[in-house]
Amino acid sequence: MRQQNETITEYGTGIVYLSDLNDRIKSGEIDDDIQFAETLMSVRMARLADLIVKEQIRLVLIAGPSASGKTSFTKRLCMHLWINGKKPIYLGTDDYYLARDMIREEPDGTKNFEKISAIDLDLFNRQMKQLMDGEVVDIPRFNFITGVPEFGEHKTQAKPEQIIVVEGIFCLNPLLTAGIDDAEKFKIYVEPRTEPKIDDKRKIQTSDIRKFRRMVRDNFHRGWTPEQTLAVWEKVRLGEYENIVPYKDDVNAYFDTSLVYELAALKPHAAPLLKNIGRTSEYYKEAQRLLELLSHVEPLPSERCIFSNSILREFIGG
Repeated sequence: MRQQNETITEYGTGIVYLSDLNDRIKSGEIDDDIQFAETLMSVRMARLADLIVKEQIRLVLIAGPSASGKTSFTKRLCMHLWINGKKPIYLGTDDYYLARDMIREEPDGTKNFEKISAIDLDLFNRQMKQLMDGEVVDIPRFNFITGVPEFGEHKTQAKPEQIIVVEGIFCLNPLLTAGIDDAEKFKIYVEPRTEPKIDDKRKIQTSDIRKFRRMVRDNFHRGWTPEQTLAVWEKVRLGEYENIVPYKDDVNAYFDTSLVYELAALKPHAAPLLKNIGRTSEYYKEAQRLLELLSHVEPLPSERCIFSNSILREFIGG
């Protein structure tokens, strides 16, 4: 029988407050906590993979807000499914965008890729059903330079034992898989859900954790300034409220991607970026607020113990 809303969350490491984390850093014991947290996350992923296999699912759909670690989580979950003998096929909804000239313009003249109307829903539903039926499917690759989907380079056929894993902002929206039986689907909501405690009255919101993650990743991978990240943040959040929030209660599993030590790992990357935002910037006040949050945690002295496949590596590199 399908187990609805299987919640798989972070367990305690003995670190309750940020002051506890600071003590572990100062004492040199933080490496043990890092290894514990990373190993625990792998165990939780293995449990989730076991559940999916037990339920005999063919289509896994993964979504979460920006900087929740979806890509790293999905790849690691696929590895656990592979260990279970399911040899997953990994797809992204980004490849199913309509040609750019077919996407309706917004009032400001831009094309909004954060709306599900930008997805070729007919093609997606048809191809998912064909894959599940064992047919050869010509999966598109969306070219973001030319603005058109390209075919012919990714022909795929799923064997009966293979699980299809799809990741993207639209994955929880029922319109994306309207033509597929619900019994064939397993929906996962991914997000850092644990709020670090400054004290008994103050916590650092998970939206701020994601903001730190996104800022560091944007700078590392795109060369963006923190101001560029902050400039698009509200639009990103609006996309989340439209595409994810209305559907996150109708999922089969929640997965908490928080890591108890991550603020200490993000601080050496995020703090210098925020300090570069000058007083004349419209984002100066927000930068100071974020720096105040980071002031409550000691920086991680070394990243050597962070696993190479850690979700954090998606943001800090390495």
